[in-house]
Amino acid sequence: MKAIARDRNVTKIERFKAAIDSIYFHASILVLCIGLIGWATYEGWRQLTVLDDFTVREVSFTVFPTDGIKPGLLKEVRNSQGLIGRNLFETNLTRKVAEKLERNSWVLKVHSVKRVFPDKLSVNLELRGPSAVLRKNGTFYLLDDEGVVLPDGYYSWPLDQGNTPYIQSVHVRKTPRPGECLDDPGIKAGIELVKFLKKNNAHRLLGVKVVDVSNVGLGRTNGESDIVLWTKDGMAIKWGCPVECQQTNELSDSEKLKNLYSVVKAEGSKLDHMEYVDVRWKAPRGKLR
Repeated sequence: MKAIARDRNVTKIERFKAAIDSIYFHASILVLCIGLIGWATYEGWRQLTVLDDFTVREVSFTVFPTDGIKPGLLKEVRNSQGLIGRNLFETNLTRKVAEKLERNSWVLKVHSVKRVFPDKLSVNLELRGPSAVLRKNGTFYLLDDEGVVLPDGYYSWPLDQGNTPYIQSVHVRKTPRPGECLDDPGIKAGIELVKFLKKNNAHRLLGVKVVDVSNVGLGRTNGESDIVLWTKDGMAIKWGCPVECQQTNELSDSEKLKNLYSVVKAEGSKLDHMEYVDVRWKAPRGKLR
């Protein structure tokens, strides 16, 4: 009986070993198959990345805005080096192309880069556009929304160039250079106000030629107006501080404009007989020459 029991135990051990061996064998086969599949996938991808059929031969651009943009800038962007000749299967290709284009000082943002098989890229990007004009020492400089100085060779004046009020500030001491951002609160406030006036066509109606922002941040301490608009007839419009300053009791830009229109209605549109108009408060004030 003991011999029979011993034989049974031996049989169980042998079966267990056989099962373990089988598991190891099949596991080895599985690992080998996975390795082969991985190698085949890598090799296939590597072959795709060098295939001439998927080499970029054309890049199409959708560019905006186009107002105020000269052809030379569009040509420079379209001819950006390093786009033609890349492979569509290149790792992180779209991100690399977007980063390369955004290194151009005149590209504000690349919104999308798409692969178009078999050999094209489609790019949608936004260029910096002229929003305002700064005058310094008799020279005019184009600025975008962020206060970046734009080069004359690539940009023209805003659409209504002759009527666009220019910004002036005593705080811009150095000669502005193309690509430089004029990080000055007065300049930023001036750009926003010029855009507001043009949106409402107020600059044309009143003949506004200058937006003086020299006093931004200082006017509130001495009671003077942060921003002063000057008309072509030499009348001053005391506009007050920028919207973001939230000066107590001072009106919003829209309310200030309504104040100004009420003065025009009462005194006439030329206002050349007035020295200044103050539209900062609920009741507009003025002084005759």
